[in-house]
This record gives sequence, C-alpha cells and structure tokens, in this order.
Amino acid sequence: YEIEPKSNHGFNAQLFPGYVHRSTKGHVNCVNNGMARTYVFSKKRKHRDENEIGEAGDGEFSASTPFALSIQFIVADDDDIQTLVMEVLSLPHDTKRDVLDIRRQLPEAIRPDTRQLNRVLYQMEVLKKVKRGASKICNQKPNWTLA
Repeated sequence: YEIEPKSNHGFNAQLFPGYVHRSTKGHVNCVNNGMARTYVFSKKRKHRDENEIGEAGDGEFSASTPFALSIQFIVADDDDIQTLVMEVLSLPHDTKRDVLDIRRQLPEAIRPDTRQLNRVLYQMEVLKKVKRGASKICNQKPNWTLA
C-alpha cells in the first residue's frame, strides 16, 4: 500500500478529552499542544497481485478503505522551553553543559532552535534562575548551571 494525503487541520483537543502531550525522554512536565496539526491520509494499493481473488487479497482491507494517521507537531513557547531547561539542569551530570548539550537532552519532538534556546537561557539569567559560566576549551559557548 501507499499512503496519500487527504487533508490537514488544526489539532482538535475536544476529540481527545484528557489528552496531554508528554515528552518521551522522561521529562515530567506537560507541554501545551500549541499549534499542532492533524494530517489525514488514505491508503491505496500500489499494484494488484495476479493471483489475488476479489477486491482485496487479504480479505481485511480494500484499496478504497480510508484510514487516519495523526502526526502531531508541537510548537513550544519560551515558557515550555524554560521548564524543560530547569529539569535538564537539575539532573545530576558530571560535566558542564553548554547550549548544545542542553539542546541534546530535550525531547526531539519539541527540540527548539538554538536561537530560541539561547534566548531562553539569557532571559533565565536575567531572572537569576541560571548562571552563565566559562566556556569549554573546545568552543566559545558558555556553560550553564542552576543559580
């Protein structure tokens, strides 16, 4: 089978009562659904097998039976990222963490752009939530720790 796109629309939270997106890397806080989108696809048979009898060879699916596949993309705002940064920096770690180290620890589905993460870190520094330290020898990026 192949899948082909049929439609896409905003994530309708009313269709999934009680649903809360949780990251997959063990972070405990929830993330807002943000500007999530739902994509609907249908399946179609790539080709018919000569030995097939009837409309669908497996007896369970037909080439015209639609199905839905939902993929959620999350737009994380600065508050969401700040919460996750606090969690990452509170975890025990034996080396200093720069922005790239912190970014690698965030769930891939909501991993922010480095510019957004830098903005959040510097805002957190102004709020005295984190401290900026000396950079590692291998790069010029400051290391970050909880204040």
